[in-house]
Amino acid sequence: MGIGNWELGYISGLVNSIRELAILSKMETSTLFKKTLVGQIILFGVVALTNSIICAWNLHFHLEEEFENKGKAIAHGVANSTDNLITTSSTAEIKADLEEFKEISGVLYVLVVDANKKVIAHTFASQVPNSLLQLKQVSQNSQEMEIQNLQIPGVGEVIDISAPILAGKDGYVYVGMDKEIIMSHIHLAIAYQLLPMLFLFVLSAIAIYIMVKRVSQPLNQLTTYAQKLASKDFNATIDIRSQDEVGLLAKTMQSMAAEINGFVEQLETAVADATSELRNTLEALRTEQQKSETLLLNILPESIAKQLKEGESHIADGFAEVTILFADIVGFTQLSAQTSPEQLVALLNEIFTIFDQLSEKHGLEKIKTIGDAYMVASGLPKPRSDHAQAIAEMALDMQEEVEKFSAQGNTILSLRIGINTGEVVAGVIGTKKFIYDLWGDAVNTASRMESHGIAGRIQVSSTTYELLKDNYLLEKRGKIQVKGKGEMNTYLLLSRADQRNR
Repeated sequence: MGIGNWELGYISGLVNSIRELAILSKMETSTLFKKTLVGQIILFGVVALTNSIICAWNLHFHLEEEFENKGKAIAHGVANSTDNLITTSSTAEIKADLEEFKEISGVLYVLVVDANKKVIAHTFASQVPNSLLQLKQVSQNSQEMEIQNLQIPGVGEVIDISAPILAGKDGYVYVGMDKEIIMSHIHLAIAYQLLPMLFLFVLSAIAIYIMVKRVSQPLNQLTTYAQKLASKDFNATIDIRSQDEVGLLAKTMQSMAAEINGFVEQLETAVADATSELRNTLEALRTEQQKSETLLLNILPESIAKQLKEGESHIADGFAEVTILFADIVGFTQLSAQTSPEQLVALLNEIFTIFDQLSEKHGLEKIKTIGDAYMVASGLPKPRSDHAQAIAEMALDMQEEVEKFSAQGNTILSLRIGINTGEVVAGVIGTKKFIYDLWGDAVNTASRMESHGIAGRIQVSSTTYELLKDNYLLEKRGKIQVKGKGEMNTYLLLSRADQRNR
C-alpha cells in the first residue's frame, strides 16, 4: 500500500518534533542537575546564614545585656550595703565581702571609694589602675548608674558600671565586667547554634543531591532515547516506569517512535516498489529510445537526426558538389512475374543488404530505394573532397557483389548504374514518414545516366568523368540523346586505373 503526501508530512512532523525534543532535553538535562543542586544549596545557605546572623546578633545583644544587668545588680547591692559596711566593718572585712563578688562569672573587679575619693576597698591584687582612679572624677556627684567601655592596661577590655552611695555623698561603687568573658560566652553560644545549623545544611545538601539525582536520571535516559530517535533509531526502547510527567513523556515518545517506525517500513516498501517499477520503466524507455535512435539513424543521417531532435522543423542545405549514384536491377520486372512475393522480397532484401554494407564501408549516404532501384550519394551531409572516387568504388563493388550473387544461385542478375556530379539541395520535408532526399538538376541527370545506361555497365556524366579520369579506366561512349537534356557526352567506368596492367 502506498503512502500519501499527508502521511509523509505527518512522519516528517513527528521526526522534527522528536529532534527538537532531543535537543531541548539535552540542553535541559546537561545543566539541570547542577542548577538545581547549586540553587537549592545557595537558597538553603542564604536562609541559614541570615538566620544565624539574626540569632547571633540577638544572642550578642541579650548576653551583653544580661552581663550588664548582672553588673548593675552587683553595683546596686554593694552601693546599698556599703554605708553599713563602712561604719561597722573593717577594711579587711569589706575587702573580703567584695572578693565574694569575683566568684560570680564575668566580674573582673569591684571598687569602693568614699566621698573624698579615697579607695575604701577593692578586689585588685595590687594597686588600683590609674584609669579607674580617674573615674572618680567623672562620676563625682552623679546620682545615677553609669556604664562605660574601658580598655584598662594590664586588665583588658571592661564594661565599667558605677553606682553612687547615698547619691554620691558617701562615695561610689565600681563594678567591672570582663568583656572578653562576655564575648567568649557569646561566641560559644553562636557556635552551639551554628554547629547544628551546619549539620542540617550538610544533611540538606545530601538530601537535595539524592533528590535531584533521582529526578535527573530519568531525564538523562529520556535525553539518550531522544537522541537515538533523532538519529532515526526508531527500534530503540526506554525503561522509565514512573507515573509522573517524565514517564508520560517517555511513553508518548515510544508510541510516536513505534508509529513512525511503522510508517517508515511502509515508506521503505513503497519506495522499493516504486524504485523497482521506475527502474523497469526507465529500462523499457531506454530500450525504446535505443530502438528509436536506431530506426531514426536508419532513415536519416546522424547530423540530420540530431537537428530534428533539437527541434529544428525545416532542414535544408545546399551542396556545391555531390556525386549521386542510381542503380537498377535489370530484368527485375520479368523476374517478379515468375517469383512468389515472399521470394521476391527476400531476394531484394538480400541484395540491398549487401549494398547497405558497401555504402557503410565507403562512408556514403544511402538516400532511398524505389522498387528495385537503389540511390546513394557522396559528399553530404558532410562534404568530402573524394566524393566521386568513393561513389566509383561503390559502383565497382556493387557489380562484383551482384556477379557473385548470380554465380551462387540460379537467378541471373545484372545492374545498370548511372553516376553524375553536381550541385544539389538536401533536406527533410514534412512531419510524417521522414526521408532525407535530394533535389536539383544533378539528381535528374544521375537518374538519366542510369535509365539511359547499358545493362551490366556503369555510365557516368562528363562532369564525373573529369573527376575520375586520373585514377580510373573509363571508356567514352559518345553522345547520347537524354530525355529532357538533349545530347550529352557520357562515359563508361570500367575499372580502377591500377587494374589496367593486371
